[in-house]
Amino acid sequence: MLGGMIMFGAVVGIFSGGVSSAVDTNKTNKYTYLSDTVVSGTNLSYAIDSQAGTGNYSVGYFCGGSVSGAAANYVIKYNYSSDTISAGTVLGLSRWLPAGVSNSTQGIIGGGYNGSTTVTYTDKYIYSGDTVSAGTVLGLARYAPGASGTVTEGIFGGGGGAANTAYTDKYIYSGDTVSAGTVLGLARQRPASAGTTTEAIFGGGSTTTTVTYTDKYIYSGDTVSAGTVLGVARQPAAAGNSTVGIFAAGDTTGGGVGTNYTDKYTYSGDTDVAGTVLNYSSYGAAGASSAPGGF
Repeated sequence: MLGGMIMFGAVVGIFSGGVSSAVDTNKTNKYTYLSDTVVSGTNLSYAIDSQAGTGNYSVGYFCGGSVSGAAANYVIKYNYSSDTISAGTVLGLSRWLPAGVSNSTQGIIGGGYNGSTTVTYTDKYIYSGDTVSAGTVLGLARYAPGASGTVTEGIFGGGGGAANTAYTDKYIYSGDTVSAGTVLGLARQRPASAGTTTEAIFGGGSTTTTVTYTDKYIYSGDTVSAGTVLGVARQPAAAGNSTVGIFAAGDTTGGGVGTNYTDKYTYSGDTDVAGTVLNYSSYGAAGASSAPGGF
């Protein structure tokens, strides 16, 4: 999420993979923010769910996940301008349901479930050269947090494990330091997050049931307040630009009932309206954007 760059072509979010019609899918949706149009993107290399999505202005990185019920360390690169797919460098730890934050040069993939336990592990993915190394561990082991950030820091918020949590980690890219942020207003797993250079919206997720609740996290001062609720309770994926976040698809019951519904959350004014539906219903998808709002 980086400022001062000139953008060419349509600014889009990619929603990839997930579980559709009770099986993993390799399909993708391309959501154009300006026109609220949805078309099919290029299929992933294999069917996968529960990945982390992150990236920069040119490439989205879909990381980790579950393939046929087994934890994966794969990284799939989606080039926005050419709609081409290629393999990235594998992560240092196989797991599903991690979360990802990024600036223009690196992504941090944090948390998740490795098949036997929740983890605090983070991968540091350097885009130039496609190198992967271990980052600084998170302060709390959990799967399925939401994550958003700016050019300097990423916030990992919420998540599940022995119990759902409202805990947040603040990851500072320079120096790779991790400290506790301000807790969210509602403990839950599987929220999704999108935001700007000043704020992040953590939307949806599950407590004992799916929720429409959103948190608004202001980076300056680390303050948290309730945002505007989503239109449908679910465990969504998210992508966005500097003005809107798209919360898309997701499990509406916590029991494997997917939807193609999207929310369009406008940061200025905290308004939420229905966006354009995706081309297929799913849950466990991941989102990445060609104009991440926090850069």
